[in-house]
Amino acid sequence: MSTQDDDEIYCFDDDAAESSQGAKSQVALPPWKVLMIDDSPEVHQVTRMVLKTVRFMDRGVDFISAFSAAEGKQLIKDHPDAAVVFLDVVMETDHAGLDMVKYIREQVGNKLIRIILRTGQPGQAPEAEVIQRYDINDYKDKAELSDDRLHTTLIVALRSFNDLVTIEESRRGLEQILASSTELMQVHSTEMFLSGVLKQLQAMFNFGQDAILCARSKPESERPILPEPKVLAGSGHYEPLIGNGLEETGLTCKDEVLKAFESGKGSFSEGNYSIYFYSRDVFEIVILLDSPHEPTAFDNTLINVFCNTAAVNLSNIHLLETLEKKIEERTDELSKANQELQIMATTDMLTDAYNRRHMLDLGNKQLHIARRYKRPLTLVIFDVDRFKSINDTWGHAAGDAVLVGISKACKALLRTADIFARYGGEEFVVVCPETGLPGGVLLAERLRSAVEHMTIPEVAGLPPITISLGVADIVDSDSDITNTIHRADKALYQAKEQGRNAVVAYHPG
Repeated sequence: MSTQDDDEIYCFDDDAAESSQGAKSQVALPPWKVLMIDDSPEVHQVTRMVLKTVRFMDRGVDFISAFSAAEGKQLIKDHPDAAVVFLDVVMETDHAGLDMVKYIREQVGNKLIRIILRTGQPGQAPEAEVIQRYDINDYKDKAELSDDRLHTTLIVALRSFNDLVTIEESRRGLEQILASSTELMQVHSTEMFLSGVLKQLQAMFNFGQDAILCARSKPESERPILPEPKVLAGSGHYEPLIGNGLEETGLTCKDEVLKAFESGKGSFSEGNYSIYFYSRDVFEIVILLDSPHEPTAFDNTLINVFCNTAAVNLSNIHLLETLEKKIEERTDELSKANQELQIMATTDMLTDAYNRRHMLDLGNKQLHIARRYKRPLTLVIFDVDRFKSINDTWGHAAGDAVLVGISKACKALLRTADIFARYGGEEFVVVCPETGLPGGVLLAERLRSAVEHMTIPEVAGLPPITISLGVADIVDSDSDITNTIHRADKALYQAKEQGRNAVVAYHPG
């Protein structure tokens, strides 16, 4: 078959169509069915004798007789594929044949069969009126039907029928292609799409149950997805092979598939029909189908149209998958970037504790919850004793190591619900939901002890680190968590005045 666009897709070559035309001489085609509805047995006998040797398109003629209009109706029902009917006008009634024409066209709905009206009494039904009023193809006086004219009339009718059938098959084939293409376009996965292509081909052209579809990247592809042929779809006994490389399958038909890949064309041999097509920037495709008879040239034409359409859709699906993958990757990148920005916006990068602003936001939320539901809430604030001397004596790197160590030691003691933050410099805050002042004091003492006993491996010879802590719980007048922080800060200064490394709870006065 022909090529549509060398840059886009390629299906078959012209040799395939030529070989299909030659198939007609190899496959025994059924004879044309010709119906004779006439109440005169002699007319049947003469017609059979004159036309028994007729052949058209390598097909003979099979005559089927009925001797009345009633029998003729049954004959029309039993043989919907009949090509021609010789129909007598006058049988049971003077217009039985004309009524039969209406029956065939209107009630049965057969628009393809060619109707040749014959009459021995032409005066009863004028030819001009009959031709104008009835959907017939010829109107003959039996007396004028010589051997040659009868022969010519039948050949013309058969040729007309064949042309109409070809047009009808073409229309139905294109409708199937359009319907199947629309269905396949709803699929957004390459594997599912190719499986659909295989099923549609089998259904549209009545191939056998066993079929296999193999794909590989084009040899000149810079980034081959499938460098070697792989089974991407299959049915019948080929279905379990889906996902395997062609070489791994050990199939006897492997060489036939590889031959189609290398030659770039399909073929028919020993009941197997192969189809080759490719889609730009995606795959080369070879489909091997179980087919007892070689498809006709007309079938090949429709298969070519279908595969060209499938190739375009395959390119679109591949493009869509590529875009979706890029969008997914970009979305992941943006999500990670947003997470990092969120961490940077809420976290102190040195100690991995919350920063001051985020602690105030979370603390105010907990304050409002506690006040609404009349639940306890306590806040602990502390700073490092003599931190300036650590920086001055051991250096700022040592001071940073101390802050990191304190953060780790405190986090190990806190609940998930507790809010731990670096408030500024060497100062830290812990907001403790569902905790009263005694519980806050107990936590503060545990924090003080943990810091005093921790070690800083990065700074050799560093003396024990101590902290001073102030604890305060919320009161009804606290409209903002900073009010609570202010009271806890007063208690912190009392702890400093008492000699440091101490815990002081705030009490009014």
